[in-house]
Amino acid sequence: MAVNRLWALPTLVGLLTGVPLQAQNSTISISCPNQATAGSSVTCSLNLSLRAGVTIDALTFGVAVTPNGSAPALTTGQLSFSESISGPFKNTGGTNNAISVLWSGLSPALSGNQGLGSPGFSLPASASSGQSYAVTITGASASLGNNTVNLSIGPASAVSIGVSGGCTYTLTPPN
Repeated sequence: MAVNRLWALPTLVGLLTGVPLQAQNSTISISCPNQATAGSSVTCSLNLSLRAGVTIDALTFGVAVTPNGSAPALTTGQLSFSESISGPFKNTGGTNNAISVLWSGLSPALSGNQGLGSPGFSLPASASSGQSYAVTITGASASLGNNTVNLSIGPASAVSIGVSGGCTYTLTPPN
């Protein structure tokens, strides 16, 4: 009886942890420039990193841009998305601060590291130096056929409003 317990626990742990970890490290992430000027356009990069052996033929995600603190909300234009992969693509349209994107029936299926495309938006002209915006993946799902592939969502990217006007400072060392 004691022998059965010795091999049963490692076997059970192996069965419970081996399968779910397959896609545990697959990630979708967004990267934006750290600084931009008020009234300018910002283009970010959206990337997918699939764990070795993981493939997908369908992917959907949302992206939102939200003001931090007292920064004014995005009110002009709409978020856009320029895709980097080919396949049946559906952009469900954007609002001033959000967009949803869907690919289904991708052939060949995606694997490895993929640049998915570039979300873009315009910062309010009324934004002030030091104010910032969070660019976040609001949700993501992927699958291969009818099988769900788990994705982790990377951290939000921050875009801060920098000083505009092209000021130049000259520092002169003391004599």
